[in-house]
Amino acid sequence: MKKIDYIVYFDETLYLGISKKIKQTALALQESNFNASVKLIKPNGMKGVCSFIWKIVRSDADIIIVRSFPYLMSILAPALLAKRVQGKKIVIDIPTPNTTILNEIKTRTDIGFTQTILRQAIVLLSFPWALLPANRIIQYAPESKYFTFGVKNKTLLSANGIHVASVPISMLRPSWPADEFVFIGVASLADWHGFDRIIRGVADHLKKTNQKARFIIVGDGDARNQLALLAKDLNITDLIEFKGFLSGAALDAEFERAHVAVASLGLYRKGLEAASDLKSREYTARGMPFVTAGYDLDFDPKPDFVFEVKNNNETAEISEIIDWYAKLQSKQCRPSKIREYAEKHLDFSNKIKCFLVD
Repeated sequence: MKKIDYIVYFDETLYLGISKKIKQTALALQESNFNASVKLIKPNGMKGVCSFIWKIVRSDADIIIVRSFPYLMSILAPALLAKRVQGKKIVIDIPTPNTTILNEIKTRTDIGFTQTILRQAIVLLSFPWALLPANRIIQYAPESKYFTFGVKNKTLLSANGIHVASVPISMLRPSWPADEFVFIGVASLADWHGFDRIIRGVADHLKKTNQKARFIIVGDGDARNQLALLAKDLNITDLIEFKGFLSGAALDAEFERAHVAVASLGLYRKGLEAASDLKSREYTARGMPFVTAGYDLDFDPKPDFVFEVKNNNETAEISEIIDWYAKLQSKQCRPSKIREYAEKHLDFSNKIKCFLVD
């Protein structure tokens, strides 16, 4: 049985969705008869960095998957090269293009000018040469020519997956037409999720039509206060519900209140035209139609249950979304049909091939 180590430098308590994705990848590999395990190292200064390197050095796996951490890849490169010389297969999983990382550093307000320059310099000087030890590089969105120079032939553009069986299907839906149309968005709230576009849309829709739309926001994060202030400024706090982190039956109950889910609507804020977000996949596995922005490899051509808004700062037109939903209902697009799409196109059983290197 081939052994696979997925080595990750990551604080799982801060990003539960990503943590779930990593563990589900290992679970899918196990279900396909590989001896796969996750080696998770929590960031802890130099102690954490040394542990990261040591996990790679000590690994006896046939395939070593390393989730890229941009500020450390130049330090890890010698250890990865040593494992490659030993005959091990090296896969580097890059969750966010380095071009986007540079944009994120530039727009951060919590670090000063010196830190901004230093972090950008580390990324620019570390890549692409730090990727040379890899047999395969996995990207989830297109990368610039600079960061793919010399490694393009070993780079595979893939898409995120989900363990569909572990996600409960949401069979119950509120009726429509009804007194109000209900959205739900689940995320570790950040500016690039673009939930403000729906909040502004709810306010505009109320002014134009006197018809209520409601937005249930599940999760916490840096953008929560900003979103709450926006709802207050627009005088619609009664229509925007902040639920905090929910899981299990409590989360299921909120999904059953909603007509449509909201995926990431602010990719442009990260300089992205395409992405492979986890929310879209969970919504599909739940059988939920959803609103999104930007290109996604797994939803091409666009299925009926996906409504795409422009990938810019425009306010979401709620009336257009409601009209689309009404047409979707007339087509009898049941939750089970949407779930079938997830099983066929999004399940990890169909995704793990990209991690397998001969």
